[in-house]
Amino acid sequence: LMLPLGPWLDTTRSRIAWLSVSVLALLGFTVQFISTVVRWGSVPALAGYTDFEPKWGFLFRVEHAPVVEMGHLLLRGGPIDPWIWNLAQGWTGFPARPGMAGAIFALWAVLLAASLYALLRETRRLEARS
Repeated sequence: LMLPLGPWLDTTRSRIAWLSVSVLALLGFTVQFISTVVRWGSVPALAGYTDFEPKWGFLFRVEHAPVVEMGHLLLRGGPIDPWIWNLAQGWTGFPARPGMAGAIFALWAVLLAASLYALLRETRRLEARS
C-alpha cells in the first residue's frame, strides 16, 4: 500500500510527510514482526476461530483479526516460534544446524544494514538537493 507514496515523496519536502511514512513503516514492521514470531499453527485454537459463527466471521471483525490475536498471544508470552533457534539446536529427527542458522541470521542482518544505509544515503542526498 505504500508504493504509491514514492512519487509523492519525491515532490514533497515536508517533515510531516516523512513522519507519516515513518509511522506507516513502523506499523508495517510491527505487523511483520508479530506475524513472524508467533506460531501460526496454534492461533486458530487459542483464538477460538474453530468455534466462530459464522465460520469465517473472525476475518471481518477487527478485534478478532489474525494479526490482533497474534499480538495478544505475543503479549501474553506465547506460543512463540523461534524457528531460527530451533534450526540451530535441531529437534527430534533433525540434526542441529548452527552454521546454517548463523548464516541466515548474518545474511538478514547484512541486508537490513545495507537497506538502512542506502535509505539514509538517499535521504541525505535529497535533503542536500533541496
